[in-house]
Amino acid sequence: MFALAVLFSVITMYDAMGIRRHAGTHATILNRIIRLFPAHSKELQEEGTLKEMLGHRPIEVCAGAVLGVVIGLLMN
Repeated sequence: MFALAVLFSVITMYDAMGIRRHAGTHATILNRIIRLFPAHSKELQEEGTLKEMLGHRPIEVCAGAVLGVVIGLLMN
């Protein structure tokens, strides 16, 4: 059970820190491009801006992991 819990938590932390964080960075860049070239991106402006706050920084992921371990130890 412990090994499965560690595996799922590592996958979740990797996803939050890596893939989603990069998607948020791409959203920031795309939103800037849309603002710089409004005449060429009317369809995109009608859709609205992309959500930029995706994922977590590595320090946030580490803090969450430490908090999870501490809560687990306190609940035991």
